[in-house]
Amino acid sequence: MNVLRRLLSVLLVLAAVALLPVALTGTWLERTVTDTDTYVDTVAPLADEPAVQDSVRIRAQAAVVSALDPRRRAEELRDDLGGRVLRPYLRDAGGDLPSGVAAYVDEAVGAAVRAVLASPEWPELWRAANRTAHETVMAALDAEAGEPVAVRIDLAGVVRATLDLLAERGLPVGRGVQVGAVEFEVADSSDLDRARSTVQRIDQVGLWVPVAAVAALAVALLVSPLRRRTTLLAAALALPALGLLALGLLGARSVLEATADPGEQRELGLAVWDALVAGLWRDVAIAAGAALVVLLLAALLPRGRRHPSGQDQTGAISRV
Repeated sequence: MNVLRRLLSVLLVLAAVALLPVALTGTWLERTVTDTDTYVDTVAPLADEPAVQDSVRIRAQAAVVSALDPRRRAEELRDDLGGRVLRPYLRDAGGDLPSGVAAYVDEAVGAAVRAVLASPEWPELWRAANRTAHETVMAALDAEAGEPVAVRIDLAGVVRATLDLLAERGLPVGRGVQVGAVEFEVADSSDLDRARSTVQRIDQVGLWVPVAAVAALAVALLVSPLRRRTTLLAAALALPALGLLALGLLGARSVLEATADPGEQRELGLAVWDALVAGLWRDVAIAAGAALVVLLLAALLPRGRRHPSGQDQTGAISRV
């Protein structure tokens, strides 16, 4: 009977350990990726990252310059008394007035974009952009394999804030400047087909996997005649399972880094990935730490000694 109980407990431990990486990933997806508010809160600190600000600055500056009518701006700037209106923000940039109206506009727009990114308004603009971007993230996760669905961040808010600042500083941006969709592509889901299919499969099983893993471990401890050994077996097997999950995360990041185009787009995409996966890395570290603590306690704590029942009974009889 004890042999059957031991065999059943070992099988249940193996099942619980096999479900552990899926359980951690599924919980992370439900908690961080699929929930809009949590997603926005997770990527919000990236607003202070220099790589993120450089990426946004380059794209926003190009969008603002293209939104201005070059011919109309040239006629208005010819009467600007040598470009004195532009001097305040050119001074911040540490440069002299360049020659040519187009260079005036480029320098002014660049200084204005940097001012917007340094203003208290920027963190909220970044949050609003990522709230909209979460829709594209969910669309990319739900897309079929091979279907290109780009993950984009909308920078229209930054562009509008820059135009307003230019008008406040006296640059004649003119009326009726139209700002269309200004989006920054972080990643293309067609480059992440393998990772996306894995995410879809994990998302389909839902939150029942963590429940199943905990239940399997609980039943294994309940039926096992040697609970100490069963606990040690679960802790020892959990470490390589968590190691495989860690390798999977590193591999997914390598795929993203290899497939993304070099430049600011790749830097922004990697920054968003690292921010999102930080919570999963934390869960892996906590689970590995718990397993190591169990193994350490087992090594330090003395084992309980069991006396044969027959000896105890004999001693009792003799004492009687």
